[in-house]
Amino acid sequence: MPKVLIVDSVDDAITDRRRALLDESSLLKQQKITLAYCCAVDLTSQQRFDLEFKMRPDYLLAEDSLFERINQAIKSAKPKYVFAHSGFVYHDNPQVYNAAFSRLKKLYSKIKFGLQLRGGMEFNEKIFDMDDSTKQIHDFIFILALEKK
Repeated sequence: MPKVLIVDSVDDAITDRRRALLDESSLLKQQKITLAYCCAVDLTSQQRFDLEFKMRPDYLLAEDSLFERINQAIKSAKPKYVFAHSGFVYHDNPQVYNAAFSRLKKLYSKIKFGLQLRGGMEFNEKIFDMDDSTKQIHDFIFILALEKK
């Protein structure tokens, strides 16, 4: 049963809905994929409210804080895979993610680190693993489990 840690951008209502869909997915249950979550950035209640109205929050993401958030989540969840959700925080800060994930990959050599790929996205193959098993888990989570039925 592979355990997967998903590093979401923020803890907003959209993330809450996506997590609920994933947690209720019969496909993921059938594949015995269990999920754990953490966020790159914690929002204040005002920032969550603003996002509901499509107002992007001001935030600061530092490599050390991202590394520590994910490191603590890894220690707690003990996943086999860690995926970065490619939301707006990732798109605003790919270099911060690359640096933090590079450090994590050195620290946890047995964990596969992946990235939610969207059309036309490129990724650093030295940092993000996209071998067959990682790609399969990626597709179950980010494509098949979220398809509209």
